[in-house]
Amino acid sequence: CALPIFTKDFYIGKYEVTQGQWEAVIGGADPWPGSEAQSPSVTYGMSSSHPAYYITWDDINKLDGFLDKINAAAGCDTSVLTTDTNTRYQPNHVPGGCYRLPTESEWEYAARAGTTTRFSYGDDNTYASLADYGWYDANSNNMTHAVGAKLPNPWGLYDIHGNVWEWTFDRKGSYTSSAETDPSGPLSGSYRTFRGGSWSNSSSSLRVAERSVNGLSFLRFDGVGFRLVRVPKANEGQSVAALPTPTNVAAYAGDRGVTLSWDAVTDATRYCSKIELSISEARTLVETRCVAAPASSTLFTNLLNGYSYYLSVRAENGVTQSAYSTEVYALRSEEHT
Repeated sequence: CALPIFTKDFYIGKYEVTQGQWEAVIGGADPWPGSEAQSPSVTYGMSSSHPAYYITWDDINKLDGFLDKINAAAGCDTSVLTTDTNTRYQPNHVPGGCYRLPTESEWEYAARAGTTTRFSYGDDNTYASLADYGWYDANSNNMTHAVGAKLPNPWGLYDIHGNVWEWTFDRKGSYTSSAETDPSGPLSGSYRTFRGGSWSNSSSSLRVAERSVNGLSFLRFDGVGFRLVRVPKANEGQSVAALPTPTNVAAYAGDRGVTLSWDAVTDATRYCSKIELSISEARTLVETRCVAAPASSTLFTNLLNGYSYYLSVRAENGVTQSAYSTEVYALRSEEHT
């Protein structure tokens, strides 16, 4: 199949939605929509940090469901959305600042994190490293576990492999041979998809490409939860130009230590410098130090006599920063005491 084309940015949750988050958003004395037998329990893992499960696709997307409640708390206007559960949170209709489920394509793009291998961390044909990244039938003790306990994928997302499957917005559908733009699945069909594998699955089911396409939207499963996407607001997340790198950087070794100086950078609110000790071509970071603008120099003290030091500085303003300047050299000679 051809790779999708994304024209819209999205944020995706670092973790699967937890039981504590579900309870906080839904509220009330009985926040779990299923029967007692189909609610989180000690049998399958229960705590505020365990993933929410026994959650249907409809529970998440319906009018006054989880998405409506969390979006209301976030100040997102959902009045523009249709009241039909099947299409209410159709990705192309969701306003900026609102939460929704990821599409299948978004989920896999984030899960792969720029890789093309079977798992986010490599092909691992023998599954030798899988237990470091996910919970599955060989290590889960037949239950879910607190989110974030395993290693993340290269983009810092946890539990991509295993723990619980994750609902996506999409209905069941076949991949196409041509690239689609911002795909969100077929417009009709009874089954919704979930991705990622769960605590009860074998190792092969935790591959990034693995799909489960048999999820009727009203069914509850002990191994299915979800992860959220948030739609950026207008201009949110746009890149900000980096500050210029400080110039005319100079170092002077004096009686009190080594002074580093530089020319001021427009819009900088502070400057952060670092000094490294050089011994036999090996470098050791000695100290980093920040000073508020308009200062354009800083003094490093308590340095060893007779050794070489390399120094550099960058500009910052709380939004962005420059690269570190070209290093300058200073020798702390024996005559400085």
